[in-house]
Amino acid sequence: MQENNNTSPDLEIQQVSVDDGDDIVAQDIVGEKADIKPKPFYKMPKFIIGVVIVVAVLAAIIAFAVSSSNSDNGKKATANSGTADVVTNDDGKNALKIGNTEISVGMYNCYYSQVVSQYLYYADKGYYTIDKTKDYSQQKTTDSKGNETTWADLFVQDTITQLKRTVALYEAAQKSGLTITDSQQKLIDRTLADIKSAAEKEGVDLSTYIQNNYGEGCTYSVLNEVYKQNYLAEAYYERLVIGTSSTDDEIEKYFSSHKDECTGVDLSYIQIGFESDSTDAENSAQKCVEKINSQKSLDEKKSKLKSLIPDVCSKSIKNYVSSGYFKTEKDAERYIVNSADTSLKKTDKTLVSDGINWLFSSDTEVGSCKYFVDKDNSVVFVILKTGKAEVLNDTVYSVRHMLFKAESKSDSNTVTKKAINAAEKRADSVLSQFESTDKNELSFAILADENSDDEKTISSGSYGVFGGLLGGIKKGEYPAEFDEWVTDSSRKKGDVAKVYVKNSYTGYHLIYFIGSQKEYQFICADALNNEKVTSKMNTLVDGAKTINYQNGMNNTQTAKPESTTAATQSTTNNKAN
Repeated sequence: MQENNNTSPDLEIQQVSVDDGDDIVAQDIVGEKADIKPKPFYKMPKFIIGVVIVVAVLAAIIAFAVSSSNSDNGKKATANSGTADVVTNDDGKNALKIGNTEISVGMYNCYYSQVVSQYLYYADKGYYTIDKTKDYSQQKTTDSKGNETTWADLFVQDTITQLKRTVALYEAAQKSGLTITDSQQKLIDRTLADIKSAAEKEGVDLSTYIQNNYGEGCTYSVLNEVYKQNYLAEAYYERLVIGTSSTDDEIEKYFSSHKDECTGVDLSYIQIGFESDSTDAENSAQKCVEKINSQKSLDEKKSKLKSLIPDVCSKSIKNYVSSGYFKTEKDAERYIVNSADTSLKKTDKTLVSDGINWLFSSDTEVGSCKYFVDKDNSVVFVILKTGKAEVLNDTVYSVRHMLFKAESKSDSNTVTKKAINAAEKRADSVLSQFESTDKNELSFAILADENSDDEKTISSGSYGVFGGLLGGIKKGEYPAEFDEWVTDSSRKKGDVAKVYVKNSYTGYHLIYFIGSQKEYQFICADALNNEKVTSKMNTLVDGAKTINYQNGMNNTQTAKPESTTAATQSTTNNKAN
């Protein structure tokens, strides 16, 4: 139940020894590293592919059943996403022309493959109702505007929408003079090399492998171009984001009509899963409520709730370990216990509405405890209210940072002075590069994206965050040395520092200070800025004329239903993940 986009636990590194007199400076012990996505207490992955296709999604090879244009399953692709001119006497090689960019059938199929793969992946996770064994053109759903359509048509609409967004940004990037950086080209080369290696391991030629996994007509050169388009599109998009801001008056006006989004309540919780029958889970939850309510003070109730977790969550703990999320049950237990204290906003949809209403009711006193059943997600929640509902008024800070990690020895987890000196040398080199630029936020972000070791805050990393951004962080959330600099009352926009951190991620940080706000102001500014960026995006997309090549679109592929056995196996594998 976390209010940020990072739904996985941080890599826990505990410093167990420091010896400035010897070569060994610190020994890092990795406690846990995982991509945990407990449901439903995290931001639900409402599937919107977004502004650009995440490169990591393309790199991840997700095979699915598709057929060529001679399939009788589903309708033929038509450029029905927005207004498009139609050319009927084309040679069949290109599917679309968007702006000045020709979209080959192979490139269209590559985008289409990823759209379908993502929908089917989240359908297996329970976020969409799609029967993979039946004709997609016979299954109804609604589009983004609430209009009834079929899954077959929605796959096509979203593919074209995604292509228009990407190409509009890509062409704007070209016009502004942006080019692929050396580091981006290296990532593209590395990804394509990995695809070659995967083909060799499977014993198939590269062309066959790419078409099997990325769509018919897709080739090595098409993939290379897709990656370049997306990197440039993303680079331009991030410039739009950094160049967009809102005034104090705009923020306060937005707040006046969106107070629910800025009102939160603190709580502690236990999450108990069940299969089809919730009886046992409810009985367990009721016993937890009774034990918690038997305590007198709020601190005692919170302590009691956490002490119950190892027992009532024992199955979840074992599942986390058996699934490879944690090395030991103790690690998994510690993560769940540490996650028990959290907060929710009034508009949050991650808890059943009865639970939200109870938490935010003025009749529910702090220290009250109750359980709620979420049948849709097969979970029972024990909720302890630990604070009053109020406007989120804590000070939050926004910075960009680069991490230069002191690497540990390959045969141990020890970090030496030599490694720390090497990390500082790298930090100094990049700082020098920054000093030779115009020294603004964008310059820092570009260098961060190319040089930082923190994979969670760079666009090629696990979360796709650009330029080392840490937005809306609170005092105490980061290591003391980092925290002390960021929260200094004298700090002003544009301040930059090199900070050594030895208690977590031993190494050096370069930090660029963006600003500080009340949390509600940060929430409002973020929403306003997103609206402005979306408006700019829509202007670009609307200005990109689309031409539909009829013969080419007839040659594009259509998602084909799987056999009952294959679909069942796919669902089982995805749920295991």
